[in-house]
Amino acid sequence: MRATLRASLVSILALSACNNPPANNPDSSAPTTDSGPPVDSGPPMLHCPMSNSTVTIPDDTHQTLPCCYRASQAGHEGMAELRLRFLNITAPAHSGLVSMPTQNLLNGSLTNETFNWLIRTNSGAADGPITIQTGFGTRDDAAGTYAFTTMPHYAPVTLNGTITGETVMTQPDPGTLVVPVFDPTGVTLEVELSLHNVQVVTSTFSENRSCIGALATRGFTTAATLSGFLTVADTRGSMINVSPINAQLCTLVASTGFTEPASGHYCDTAQGTWAVKPDSLCPATGLCVHDDGTGSTCSHDGTGATPCNAWQLVADFAAVGVDINP
Repeated sequence: MRATLRASLVSILALSACNNPPANNPDSSAPTTDSGPPVDSGPPMLHCPMSNSTVTIPDDTHQTLPCCYRASQAGHEGMAELRLRFLNITAPAHSGLVSMPTQNLLNGSLTNETFNWLIRTNSGAADGPITIQTGFGTRDDAAGTYAFTTMPHYAPVTLNGTITGETVMTQPDPGTLVVPVFDPTGVTLEVELSLHNVQVVTSTFSENRSCIGALATRGFTTAATLSGFLTVADTRGSMINVSPINAQLCTLVASTGFTEPASGHYCDTAQGTWAVKPDSLCPATGLCVHDDGTGSTCSHDGTGATPCNAWQLVADFAAVGVDINP
């Protein structure tokens, strides 16, 4: 499916600045006076992100530190409900997918809640098994609540794992989770990621399971890592078009650039010429496998009997407590 990002990058970068304020840099030409030794006023006061002239955050005053959660999970910690608040994609390394423009686009949508990736846990009172329902959701602005989508293409998946204390780990899901970003009207698809074999590598709750991670002076700290696989075939079917990005998702993953070469799509060339070569194998049946770098699982350059056909995506994340209905 071709997908078009129509959002203004200028607005997204302004949003990023809201979450990550620049350091104070006064005009060096202004006259100064010696006011004596500096006084330590203590750590800076944190405030949850608020709406401004370019960014509208739904119900922006209904957020609570330390992670700006919207609903406390105290009282139903065995069925904690959260939404992702911040993503830091770390792999595939050196890819345009881990670049600042791409991360700003995703995190801008998470901040203004046009991108709602939900989490609902189900666990016993003690250490042991846990299930996690996760996937795309929508926000009810009037009620201030969220719900998993009813669209089959974006249906949530259920991960099986264990919880020890406040730390969760899951096995890879055998299917594919498709997470979309829509425009503010909820009608126009802006971009989607098809993630095979999604897995919570590790995740640690805090604040009565109302937080994963926390707001810091220059953004969010993360306390969790997820992984999944992006196939070459899937990424060739998605287009991102917002300055400075004007390319297939495959181009963004396989190269360090944001535009297609004059000769055509970057991924139409031989796989061996790609700057960021696929590093994993997703077979027709069974789980995807990340190659250890030796080529023993698959050939990164696309040659040989078993060419790699996917990249492993790894991302750290923060999440905040919300109400998910039903």
